[in-house]
Formats: sequence, C-alpha cells, structure tokens
Amino acid sequence: MDESNTALEALRQILSQKGAGSQEDLREELLKLGFDVNQSTISRGLRKLGAIKGFSPTGEAFYKLPDKETPPPLGASLGDLVTGITHNDFLIVIQTKSGSASLIAELLDNFGKEKILGTVAGDNTIFVAIPSGKSIKKFAAELSEFFSRR
Repeated sequence: MDESNTALEALRQILSQKGAGSQEDLREELLKLGFDVNQSTISRGLRKLGAIKGFSPTGEAFYKLPDKETPPPLGASLGDLVTGITHNDFLIVIQTKSGSASLIAELLDNFGKEKILGTVAGDNTIFVAIPSGKSIKKFAAELSEFFSRR
C-alpha cells in the first residue's frame, strides 16, 4: 500500500468485510474507493496486515484477515511474530502468530542454503529442514537467539 493509513485501512476493510479471490480483485475494489495501486503495493499491504491466503472447499483461493487474532501491528518486530521454536532429530518447527509463517519462512529461505535446505510454511507453523541432523539442536538455538534479538 502506499504508506498512507487510509489506503491500508481500506484494504483492511475490504478483507474483513468480504475478503477477495485475488490481488486483482483487491485492486479493483481499491480502485472503486479511489486508490490506484499495483500488485506489488497490494502484496506489501497484505503482508503488513498479516492477511492470509486460504482455499475454499472447491479449491478457489481467497485472501482474508486471520480469524483467530488481529494482524500483527505495523511496527511488529520479527521476534514479536515468532511464538516458539522446537525441534526433533530431523526438523525444526517454528510457531508464529497467525498469518506470519510465510513471511518468516521467506526470510529463512534467503538465510543461506548452507544452513537451510528448505522450509514449508502454513498459516502459523513452519517446518525447517537443515542439511545435517547432527547440528539441529545448535541451529535451533541459533534461530531462537536470532528471533529474540529482533
């Protein structure tokens, strides 16, 4: 969104009142309200609001605000979004506030392939695979430290 609170608030209203099937649908709704924005601007606004992309029983995609809690505040730090980190001998599991897992997973995917093989993110849970199970406990501790400082 352009950084004005009114455009962001308009997006929040659209999502809370009826949701939207695509970013193009959101763009059309925002145009009706007088906000001429592009896809990347809408995408940034969706992240700021903590919006999630879900799927209907028929498989149609839609954007909405999380049901369980309000979106993270605009000034939320990464540490505020991560609510827990656990692991077993094979995977690290990161719990996040609702709607924040994709953002955190994208950050981790860019962390470096020598440390992370890949991530799988849902709405509020991320599975992190690392190259060697021998270092999983150490890396989980590094992630906890990283997010506690943010």
